Amino acid sequence: MEVELDFSPPLGLIYYASGNPIIINKEEGLGYRRFPHPIVHLVRILNVDTHLKKYNLTKKSLLKYGYNTSKILDLIQNSLKKTKVVESKLRIVDINRFDERIEIFWDKIKDDYSFITEKSRKYLNWRYSDPRGGKYIIKEAEEDGAIIGYVVLRVNNYVSDYHTGFIVDLNTLWDHPDCADALIAESLRFFDETKINIVNYCIVKGHPYEKQFKKFGLVNSRNDIYVAYRSGSDVPELEDFKYSTPGKMLFQYGDIDWI
Repeated sequence: MEVELDFSPPLGLIYYASGNPIIINKEEGLGYRRFPHPIVHLVRILNVDTHLKKYNLTKKSLLKYGYNTSKILDLIQNSLKKTKVVESKLRIVDINRFDERIEIFWDKIKDDYSFITEKSRKYLNWRYSDPRGGKYIIKEAEEDGAIIGYVVLRVNNYVSDYHTGFIVDLNTLWDHPDCADALIAESLRFFDETKINIVNYCIVKGHPYEKQFKKFGLVNSRNDIYVAYRSGSDVPELEDFKYSTPGKMLFQYGDIDWI
């Protein structure tokens, strides 16, 4: 399914995400190009045996997730214990809808990226607050009354007795490095309290968020998400996008309609 959205700057891009090699080969023949950097799938599984039993898997099948030895599991557990969120004046609150302050936040971050989908109040409320689109959990980070970041979560209950957690959308101001850590920690706390065994996140490989998530025990599943694009117009900003560094591209689950 193609999704056409307005970007800032407006690149006029049409993009899709897929894991089907037949579709990928077909679309590449129609003028689609792969994103400048891979989209990596990060995962945290608290109880590997539970996961294996649920999907009738063997430990060998989890090699790609980096959970193949107890040593790796110990490293993950230790990273969780050692990660500490730096204390600051920020506070995290649960919200149902974004208010007008998110426009100020959006104005501050939109020029930091060569690729980012719209994060205006109208768009975010349409994407995450309309019950027709499903149920999302929104957590907002505030400091001195201003929004400095937010995270959107989702619990997939397609399998009734084994729910799956997704960190759908994370955004923070770059001059508040502790904010991402605080929001990630809060997200994992929520999933732990909700008894979610597996948590998923995707991000551009090499983006600073990738390193921050790994501090909290998420590992690369080695199952990249293939994202391709094409453009109906040749705008100057498109060259910046093609040759941008990972930190200048923000692509997460919220940018596709899977979750």
